[in-house]
Amino acid sequence: NNITEQEYIIFKQLFCILALITFVTVINCFFSSLVIANEKFIFAKAINLIQIILAPILTIPLLFNGYGSIAIFHIKLFLIILVTIFNAYYCLCKLKIKFKFGNVDFKLLKSILIFAGSITIQSMMDQLNWQIDKFILAWTSGSAEISIYSVGSTLNSYYIMLSSAMASVFVAEINRLVVLKKDREISNLFVKTSRIFALFVLLIISGYCVFGKAFILIWAGVEYDASYYVGLLLMLPVTVSLTMGLGQDIARAKNVHKKQIFINMVVSLCNFVISVPFAIRFGAIGSALGTFICEIIICVIIQSIYYNNVVKLNMKEYFKEMLRVLRGLVIPVLYGITILRFNLVKDNFSSIAAYGLIYILVYGVSMWGTVMTSYEKELLLKIICKALNFNHKNRK
Repeated sequence: NNITEQEYIIFKQLFCILALITFVTVINCFFSSLVIANEKFIFAKAINLIQIILAPILTIPLLFNGYGSIAIFHIKLFLIILVTIFNAYYCLCKLKIKFKFGNVDFKLLKSILIFAGSITIQSMMDQLNWQIDKFILAWTSGSAEISIYSVGSTLNSYYIMLSSAMASVFVAEINRLVVLKKDREISNLFVKTSRIFALFVLLIISGYCVFGKAFILIWAGVEYDASYYVGLLLMLPVTVSLTMGLGQDIARAKNVHKKQIFINMVVSLCNFVISVPFAIRFGAIGSALGTFICEIIICVIIQSIYYNNVVKLNMKEYFKEMLRVLRGLVIPVLYGITILRFNLVKDNFSSIAAYGLIYILVYGVSMWGTVMTSYEKELLLKIICKALNFNHKNRK
């Protein structure tokens, strides 16, 4: 009732373009999965990185010239077509993958369809859970509150995308261990990688707590002040799930992921029921609060029980390690409180960048001195050495 007739026309156009984007994305998933299955991670990540970089480069000039959301969706369609072409070319010409359509193993095909179908339904439930707030706001508040929510939701999407990018590197190793039925090694890998994921995501979420509001005010404007709290409510519970980065892939490798579909359906229903009254009363922040409550239940409580009892991962050891990692946040948190208390960050990107770099340094030193194991230190040093060596070669 709060959407205008003109907005409905735009919505219809966007929906049609999005249908095309989805169609091309499904085709791209086929080729990108083949790239990952062949462990060509550098190419896969490079293509995704190019897509991420090109999106704002192509979109921002159009926005400054008066084009709106339809132009943005056309850019998204163009980029996903471009990525699909690159992935298809790499699979067919570089990896020399050939397809045979005769002698179909129908038993194998049936198991693949069941496996893929359950992942599809689970993904739909995840999308419904993340998008339901916008539908509620369209019903209760209108486009202004949707815009405020969308800014916070976009930051949350980037947070998930950046943090989950590392997990795909371990997919081949997980499947190998599952085939060999090495449950102990799988659990040890889960705990070890969870520590690494935690070191990364805690830097992002703690940095957002300190610098997120200043960034949003500069980036989106004063009228989007509430977007900071929307982003915070969405990102905090997801942080726990992101540290369990390999859990979903392990569940899929063991083919026990179907049970989580019902859990996601229940959570989506609860999210709707809880978010409606909050959205009516508090707008975008209220809608995000409803999602926050539901995500806390699924990410912290239900997911932990599911991974422990169904996937057979050592969640007791996981939580012990997470508590150890949290000790390293004490000094960065004190530094962040000092920044906020004395209002040191000014309304410009250079101020955010300067204090942000100091924050990263403080965080790194704190984690190095109090939390990181010898394996993690060695891994970090290797990454730094490779980066410096790469830059040195470039200068030459």
